[in-house]
Amino acid sequence: MVEPKGLIRLVWRIADGILVDSFLRPASVGPQQILPELERLSTGTENGEQS
Repeated sequence: MVEPKGLIRLVWRIADGILVDSFLRPASVGPQQILPELERLSTGTENGEQS
């Protein structure tokens, strides 16, 4: 997290190893409530995909 009870910073990689930062601010829940879902998505297992 970037700010206490605030922004979540995501770092992801696109073509040629370029890093991209994205920032999320949950509107209706606290950051800790969406982190498990972000972790699940980061494994690449949604829709049968694997990283």
